[in-house]
Amino acid sequence: MVKWFSALILSVLALSFSSYAKEKLHIAVAANFSAPVKTLAQLFELQCECSVLVTSGSTGMLFAQIVNGAPYDIFLAANSQHPLQLQQQQLIVEGSRFTYAVGQLVWWQPQGGADVSEVSKVNEASVRQWQQPLALANPKLAPYGVAAAKTLAHFGDSPVTKVKRIQGNNAAQTYQFIHSGNVAAGFVAVSQVLERPREEYWLVPPALYVEPIEQQLVILKASNNILLAQQFSDILRSPQGEEIIRAAGYTFAASQNQQVP
Repeated sequence: MVKWFSALILSVLALSFSSYAKEKLHIAVAANFSAPVKTLAQLFELQCECSVLVTSGSTGMLFAQIVNGAPYDIFLAANSQHPLQLQQQQLIVEGSRFTYAVGQLVWWQPQGGADVSEVSKVNEASVRQWQQPLALANPKLAPYGVAAAKTLAHFGDSPVTKVKRIQGNNAAQTYQFIHSGNVAAGFVAVSQVLERPREEYWLVPPALYVEPIEQQLVILKASNNILLAQQFSDILRSPQGEEIIRAAGYTFAASQNQQVP
């Protein structure tokens, strides 16, 4: 009995120590991409026998944390500007920067609105005539906020450009403002509304926000798990990874998955 009990204790301790010995990969990801990156992380964990920690937030906030020494291994931004700045500051592994997805902006109006008699009429014309407060991500922190602000600027003197704007720190918080009913409509990522009825949202033509929402990944030079980070980066470029990204509502650039100079 004593021998059996001792063997059991040793087995438990061995499992405990092995779990502590697991390598850990810490990923910083733009809020709009938090759902697909968790799916990709689960896939990766099955292959690497490691653990993946995901921290999501606005691209601008995560960038500031990285510059100030936050211990992330990988940064998945919602734009190309912040990864480029990190490269220029020599904070990333050379050759690790590439575009993993291209995001799409939508106007989401779950309950119709005062200016739309039927939800099915949600389109560019109805958005231009919107006269209630709207939600968008903070353009100073979030690339989707930049795209939303440029879209509104394109509308010129339309009623929608004069209404109160409620800003979320990132695309996820903006989604919550609208989902909760606190704000009737606003701009979010198409990846956030894919499971909603198609009649509730209008896919904003990329030409209205001028620059594509090119989302880039970088591996941080300060990482203690550069090899592991590279393996995760490869998952995003794999056919299975691309399938997950596409299913989440993202498109791909012509130069997708190529290293950026």
